[in-house]
This record gives sequence, structure tokens and C-alpha cells, in this order.
Amino acid sequence: MLNWLIIYGIFSFFSAAISIAMAVILSPHWKNISARLLWLLVMAIAFWSFGYGMEYVSPALTWKLWWVRFEYFGAVWVSMLVFCFVASIVFEKHHITWTGYCFLCIVPVCILILAQTNSHHHLVWELAWVETDGFAPFVAYKRGPAFWVFVIFSYGILSIATILLINALKNSERILRKQLIS
Repeated sequence: MLNWLIIYGIFSFFSAAISIAMAVILSPHWKNISARLLWLLVMAIAFWSFGYGMEYVSPALTWKLWWVRFEYFGAVWVSMLVFCFVASIVFEKHHITWTGYCFLCIVPVCILILAQTNSHHHLVWELAWVETDGFAPFVAYKRGPAFWVFVIFSYGILSIATILLINALKNSERILRKQLIS
């Protein structure tokens, strides 16, 4: 019988390895704000993917939840960093100030703290269990209100980034349009 947990874990580890390789390639370009934001984004994805792989291969619910908390160190930053990266490539001059970055960090930092202390308040997930239906057992949740606030924040900021990118694509010259598409 095929062990789907191992297969899912391997794909997650492979994703983390690709993200780290991208970060290494981007490292020499650290002075460029867009490259720096992309580096932070791929490192956040690497944390998230590695934690997800470990969640899959961990045998017990307590270990799986430990890795879920680890995943949040990467996952909470992805949507904000996508937005910041898109803003940095769309606008000729970088328009997000340090105050803007601090403002954008409020929700991810709060969710990260809430995820790490979830056992005390259950605001991120109220209940977690291992679901055994399907190809492989996985952690299922009854989500808490903080999780849904984070979902709204993430999808909202990703929607704004998408709109910025589409508007830039529509209003760009031919050469810039090719860069934006690729």
C-alpha cells in the first residue's frame, strides 16, 4: 500500500528546498527592494512548506499541532509579502513607507502570537483532530474567529495586489508589459 503521508511530506519538503534555492539566487541582489521582498516571500514559503511536510509525517496529533504552530511563522507573512512585492514592481518609486510596513505587519504578528498561544484561548482553532477518511490521515479543525479574520485580511490584500498588477499591465508600455507577464 502506498504511504500518502510520506508522498505529501516529500512534496512539501521539495517545495521548501526550491524556495530556499530561490532565496540563495536572490541573495546577491539584497540591495534591490523588490529582490529583498521576494527573498522574504520565498523564505516564508520555505518555512511554511517545511512545517507542512513535518506535519504530514509526524505520527501524533500533539506533534502535528507543534508543526502547525511552526508553519504559522511562514504562513502569516505570505499575503502581506506578495502585496509588498507587487507594490514594489508596479510603482516606479517604492511607495510603502516603514510606517506602512508596520501597519501591514499588525495582523500577521497578532495571528502569529495567537497561533503560538492557541491552547490558552482557542481563537485560531477551537478544536483539532486527526481525520482518517481519505488517502491519508490529516489534521482537521474547527476554526476560531481569529483564523477567519486572518483569511479576510489575506484574501483582501491579495485581491488588492491582483488589482494593482492588472492595472499596471493594462497601463504599461509593451516592454514593461512583457516584464510584468513574466
